[in-house]
Amino acid sequence: MREKAPTKKTEVSKGVYELRTLLGDSQQAFSNRLGLALNTIARYETSREPTGEVLLMLSDLAEQHGHFQLRDFFRTRYIDEVFRKLNFQLLMVPRTKSEPARGYLMLRLEGDAELEYAQSVLSIHAASRSTDSETRQKARAGFAQSGEVARGCNANSLVDDIQHAFRTGISGGVNEPAESNKKPPATKTKKGKK
Repeated sequence: MREKAPTKKTEVSKGVYELRTLLGDSQQAFSNRLGLALNTIARYETSREPTGEVLLMLSDLAEQHGHFQLRDFFRTRYIDEVFRKLNFQLLMVPRTKSEPARGYLMLRLEGDAELEYAQSVLSIHAASRSTDSETRQKARAGFAQSGEVARGCNANSLVDDIQHAFRTGISGGVNEPAESNKKPPATKTKKGKK
């Protein structure tokens, strides 16, 4: 009879075990705390990684007990999972008559240089919402300068997609006709006659 090969614990399985032991819980107490079956906790610690909402539950539990590195660890795994499932980087929602255009940007950043660049962009974004007019003006200049650099990167298809999404999002959508093709609005007179 062949022996079962030991399963190598994943980083997430190790994280579940670490959180449980930091809390001083048995597997039974931990499963009760999370509202999950005992065998589910056992599998999470050995062979099957938690996913989705369970990762958020673990993150919240770690935060409640001051284990911030584990909180961030579980949140990062959740975000990685969502990123893989959605598989988009920029989603632009065109403006409507009642709402302004808005967008959602998802980027996975790796390395110090990418993180520093993202921090710069986010700082400019925050400054653009400042109550101080001079700060807002400097932020707008920063965005304009970044826009010029981006327009020079046309060889990159991702940049082209982002620029197209941005233009259509701001203009009101892909289906909006060009200015020259728009029909003039109909004017109504009394009794529905033109």
